[in-house]
Amino acid sequence: MYSLTEFSWLIDVVLLWIVVYIIFRLIKKYIKLDNVEIGPLYAFIKTSRLNNFLLDIVIKYEKALYVFYIVGVIVGLGLMCAAFYLLISNLIHYFLIAPGPEPPAKIIIPGVTVTGYVFLKMLPGILLVFIPHELSHKVTLHLSKVKIKSVGFAFVFLIPAAFVEPDENEFKAINPKRRLIVLAAGSYMNIIVALIFLPLVINPYLFHLLLSPFYAPSSGVIVSEILPNYPLSNQTILTEGDVIIEINGKPIKSVADLRSIRVLPGETVYIKFMNHSSHEICELSIVAAQDPKNPNRGILGYIPKNYYPPKFPFLPIYLPHIMYEVLFWIFFLSLNIGLINMLPIYMLDGYGCLSAILDLLNMKKKTKKIILILFSVISLFLVVLNLTAHIVLKIIQI
Repeated sequence: MYSLTEFSWLIDVVLLWIVVYIIFRLIKKYIKLDNVEIGPLYAFIKTSRLNNFLLDIVIKYEKALYVFYIVGVIVGLGLMCAAFYLLISNLIHYFLIAPGPEPPAKIIIPGVTVTGYVFLKMLPGILLVFIPHELSHKVTLHLSKVKIKSVGFAFVFLIPAAFVEPDENEFKAINPKRRLIVLAAGSYMNIIVALIFLPLVINPYLFHLLLSPFYAPSSGVIVSEILPNYPLSNQTILTEGDVIIEINGKPIKSVADLRSIRVLPGETVYIKFMNHSSHEICELSIVAAQDPKNPNRGILGYIPKNYYPPKFPFLPIYLPHIMYEVLFWIFFLSLNIGLINMLPIYMLDGYGCLSAILDLLNMKKKTKKIILILFSVISLFLVVLNLTAHIVLKIIQI
């Protein structure tokens, strides 16, 4: 649920961007800045110095890389189908199955589908998504012997990105099969990155293995946030940052243990916890309220996170959660960007892939144009409808 204050920061960003844009235009009148461009809601810097980066590796492993990226074409076509499926299933979820709750997947727009605070936590993941995506395009361009004019970094509104700029004439001249390999390579690499990080996201043991040099195994749950208008917000004994270690006599070592405990509405819940500042063990009894999403379940009103005791006193207790969120966003964004990028919308790689497929099928130019426009319009319609549904339902909930 959003409030107006969560949207107001967008106005500040837009105003700042306008000021930067005006200053840039004034400076450009007197200083030559061919490699830098700032527009109303975008900015980019490009260089030709990195053009030969990775070229030696491509020459050495050309055959193996070619086979590797052929697989990427198959994966890319699968992603295109999956993107259509997810957008349609989102709409079914919104309007037919359970109007109101969050769908299983959503398009990420800062300040619209996610809050500014959440977006800040996503930034490291965004950077780690775009770099392998564009490097993969670069490798396949080298494989196809296409000249690369420049590489660089960009900002589209608030979203950072990387890009590889090929010689368009050379790229259009290569055979459709090679074009398909180049265009599918970015999303293919995104899915590989997502699969690399997936085990750390879904497996607590592997995640702790990563933490183990600095943190002990989970031995409780941190009360990371107390929700307003729920039982725990009406007392002052247990506060945010405290660690719950026992509920109704049952030891709690992780969020998984917590979920296994069933509490009924109106039931008195006995909590044993460790005070975060004094490390003193305290006790509290409190009556559970009714969960608005499940009338048969009791709720206390807090957000729990696993507590990993630091092995060194200077380590903050919230660092593991920050690490987990970064890993999660790398996985989540890699998966979603890989999917959305394969939609056949003009300027996305999926559009070029569909065009290359139609060329491989020797489609007539007029028929090809009609098919590309049709699929592009359908894709845009589904994206816009998903965003509209999300915004409208959020406004209804406010």
